[in-house]
Amino acid sequence: MLIKSGMKFKSTTNLGEIAPRLAFIDNSKGIAIIFVVIGHVVYHCICGKNNSMAYTHPIFILLQSFHMPLFIFLSGILVSNQSQNFKEVMSFSYKKFRQLLVPFLIIGGALTIANGKGIETLLTSSMKSGYWFLLTLFELFILHSLKLLVQHEKKGNKLTFDVLLTIFTYLCLYSINELWGNTAIGGIVGIGHLCTYYPYFAVATIVKKCDYTDKLFESELFLTAALIVVFCKMILVRTGLNIAGYGFLLSLSYLYLCIAIMYRLEDTHNVVTNTLGYLGRNSLYIYVFHYFLIINTPLWFVQSFTNDNSLVLDIIIITIPTALIILLSLLFGNLIKECHTLHKIIFGR
Repeated sequence: MLIKSGMKFKSTTNLGEIAPRLAFIDNSKGIAIIFVVIGHVVYHCICGKNNSMAYTHPIFILLQSFHMPLFIFLSGILVSNQSQNFKEVMSFSYKKFRQLLVPFLIIGGALTIANGKGIETLLTSSMKSGYWFLLTLFELFILHSLKLLVQHEKKGNKLTFDVLLTIFTYLCLYSINELWGNTAIGGIVGIGHLCTYYPYFAVATIVKKCDYTDKLFESELFLTAALIVVFCKMILVRTGLNIAGYGFLLSLSYLYLCIAIMYRLEDTHNVVTNTLGYLGRNSLYIYVFHYFLIINTPLWFVQSFTNDNSLVLDIIIITIPTALIILLSLLFGNLIKECHTLHKIIFGR
């Protein structure tokens, strides 16, 4: 078993998250949700939803490369790897439907209508009105639970079988994306996002299955390797070289560095770590409400204060609307928590 700060990594009886909560996971989720909000502030408020401008902005480029993979990876670390029978898989699927798809439909639908679009846009557009992550995460959980069902039926839980099944699943997703990624069905399912983020989720589940989580994030060797990958990226940018697969390796390195730092600070309790932990524990509320607020809050004035020649000034200016959006999202989340019936309807809790 994996030990950290006197606590054991142990799976629950179903496919839910492990218990007890681990501080470094919550802190990592806190960092991830801050990066998500910053990325959307940069895109909507600084770049005015201009893709060509956003994908040349250094802050957006950096965050876009790993902030969502970080969330996906953390979700994979938390999910159970115990084989499950059909009844248990169905119970888990319903639980995730209530926790992820219902907020996707209710909040995402409300935002879509508020923007003067038909509700069908939420389902057919690739970005799902900004809420694609909830659908993709739900689908990743379902794929994982089906894999555990296969393991249960085969009466096996061996690592080799798990790895082979993971590779087979990814090849199927890749083939489906190539064939139907640009079709209406592909858009509704969000097969492009599913294919992109499945490797991060799968790697995390295998790391946990190997009981390698502690060794991975306390390893000086992996820490050094991640820093080297990041450093080499700077060289590649300057030389104009492009290496196939390096983007995936780079995003893994970025997310590894984030989690490894939080792992080393798990026993440190101060304002920063406590705040990150709180944001991590409430990351679903922040994610659900922050996009709605950014779209419907007049933050366009931020663009007039930015300076193309000063990255430091941009970071300082971006901090203000980011903090405001996070605080308002938490306020909305806490208000809905107080309305127990409404909270049950939207979040299934």
